Amino acid sequence: MKRFLLPLLLLGCVDPVASPPEGQNELPITILGSQAHSHGNSAHLTISDWTQTRLEAPFEFHQLGLVYDAVEPGIDYRVRNLDGWSSWKSAEVTWSEGKHRVARILLDSPAQAIELRPHAVLEDGRADFHKEIVASQILARDLPLEEPVLTPVLNAIAPRSLVIPRAEWGARNPDKVCGVAHDPYRMSVHHTAGPVDDGPDPAARMRQMQAYHIDSNGWCDIGYHFVASQSGLLYQGISNEARTGIHVGNQNTGNIGISLIGNFQTQTVGQPQFEAVANIVRWVGDTYGIALNRTNVKGHQEWPGQSTNCPGSNMLNRLGEMLTLAGSDPVPPEPENYDVEITTRWLGESADFYQEGSSAGKADYLIGERFQAEILVTNNSDGPIRGVEVDYWLESPYLRPVGYEIQTDHPEKDKATWKLNDADSAEGNPPKTDMPATAKLTMYAFGAGETKRVLIDVEASQYSIGAADHPDIRAWVRKIDERYVEQTEWNQTPALNTFNKLLQHYTESDVLSPYEWQFNSDDMAMVEGWSSCGGGTDSVVIVPDSGVLRATNTGAGCLSSPAWTLVDTAEWDQLVLKMSTDQPGHRVAVFWAAEGEEITTEKSVEFAAKPNGIYVVPLAQNTAWTGEVQQLRIVPLVNKTQGIVNLDAVFFQSSAREETSSSDPFVGEAPVSFAPAAELPQNPETPSNPDPIEEPDESAEVEVSSGCASASGNPGILLLLLGLVQLFVRRRKQ
Repeated sequence: MKRFLLPLLLLGCVDPVASPPEGQNELPITILGSQAHSHGNSAHLTISDWTQTRLEAPFEFHQLGLVYDAVEPGIDYRVRNLDGWSSWKSAEVTWSEGKHRVARILLDSPAQAIELRPHAVLEDGRADFHKEIVASQILARDLPLEEPVLTPVLNAIAPRSLVIPRAEWGARNPDKVCGVAHDPYRMSVHHTAGPVDDGPDPAARMRQMQAYHIDSNGWCDIGYHFVASQSGLLYQGISNEARTGIHVGNQNTGNIGISLIGNFQTQTVGQPQFEAVANIVRWVGDTYGIALNRTNVKGHQEWPGQSTNCPGSNMLNRLGEMLTLAGSDPVPPEPENYDVEITTRWLGESADFYQEGSSAGKADYLIGERFQAEILVTNNSDGPIRGVEVDYWLESPYLRPVGYEIQTDHPEKDKATWKLNDADSAEGNPPKTDMPATAKLTMYAFGAGETKRVLIDVEASQYSIGAADHPDIRAWVRKIDERYVEQTEWNQTPALNTFNKLLQHYTESDVLSPYEWQFNSDDMAMVEGWSSCGGGTDSVVIVPDSGVLRATNTGAGCLSSPAWTLVDTAEWDQLVLKMSTDQPGHRVAVFWAAEGEEITTEKSVEFAAKPNGIYVVPLAQNTAWTGEVQQLRIVPLVNKTQGIVNLDAVFFQSSAREETSSSDPFVGEAPVSFAPAAELPQNPETPSNPDPIEEPDESAEVEVSSGCASASGNPGILLLLLGLVQLFVRRRKQ
């Protein structure tokens, strides 16, 4: 049978396990012994990974308070009294931020034991039993936020250079004066016992601690005067050291309470935290004239009337060393290395399939495709950074953000092991749905070596070639407290910059369409994947500042659409061509095929040129316009042997919906009349002395008979027949 026992904050051992009620023997009961961490009318124990357990206090209790970390906030409970076990109920969760939670259970009648069933594993925290209900009716979450102190009271608030003020860590204002006035003459050192670490952001841990002290303990405010994080940051606790806190039973008057985040009965104190405590002890001693000795500075357990192991033996045994450090002349610290890096990149199956001109080497996406943008911010500094804010910008309307998540690699710090960060739910961050194209992200503090990343889900939403210079994601650090203040826009130089560089980065992309080509680039090489085919086209280039694809034909060649062509014939029934040539009287042919199919005349149309060069081709009138089309070929000069073609745009439209596959409006031109093409795209030899260009026979029309077009007046057909005769004669001679 697996046993779920919780480690006690005791100097002694866990009492023998009591026998469970009859019929309820699947779980043991953990009993809090007489040496539990207590303040007379309360006792507490720490939480260590558990999902279900029964606890029995050394006294009958009316309240259980819980401060814990869990991915789900809910906890169910039942209690045992003289009548047996009660029905299951839900604990009241009074405060929640990220994974940090505060909950309480208030009982109408006293209980002897309690069984808890959390909805998720409790990763860290503690449980406090109270003989009577002490919880506050006013919850911390309902109190106003602390306002910055503009004119500090002399000798009442530690300097900003030493301690992070309440307003900056997000403290709630009790809206009343807490404690009583006193003259500090001694100090007490504590540990939090549970939670046992800073979590992703020590400021969030401070907010959790304050909420627990108010909501569950029923105190006016957080109980300590100062708190030292494991990362070495010092936080202002109650707003005024000249008033008493609540941290040592019956020993609070004249006593400054300094707590370390952690459980130093089992953990060891890190050097940054140890030095932070020495610094605040030095400041309190200098400010209030307190001699730094072991008479005036004690561990919590050393004061009369206490039954606790706080601040844990691993800190208690180092108090003398800490006082020596605090009492010595401060040695100027060696210069710290501060360096922060920010990078951006695209994640997912991005491919550089469009490698023409300046687009080569950039990620390419098709309209409607979804992928992720990653913003990485790495603290390469020797120490922590705090108050970090990052701005992002996605080029709209080509790229559209649809959601995001903020993750951290803490504690591994390997840029590979990612977990959700508390900043993901920071107040003021953009909504998860209907996400704006640009916004500020609160990232909280970073430990030394920690990396956080923002994963943004992005949709390629609009064709960009020629309309934008490679749509990009841009990200820049907006603010780092005391290091980088403040860059509110791209390329802006902040007034304070200790990094001697702009903390910004961008990554470009291209958004292409499988059914729209506009040829608006100023780069001659960016022909949007179109190429010559049939051998009769000498060159295909973009004409800068003209917005056209120019093909120089020396024969009846063709233009082939890019490999990423994909047209749903059920959605689009008309082809729109905007095209002009220097050859009057010519005819145009269009061929299509599915993937892997051969080009045939069955899937083709041929029609006469129009003076305005705008063609609406009703392809659906050809019964072969079905399925998905992945090949498109245009023969712009069917009945000419040379000429220049300017292709301005190619896209599709729906006559029923009057919508287009492009940003262009619906083209209401009368559709052309057509017949299937008379021949496949080809490259006839060009005569050394070509015939003079003939004027078009305006009376000539393409006749349709049994699905075939007449070859009358078509020099391409004659040249094809001549070639076949020559081939036949050569074979006869062999």
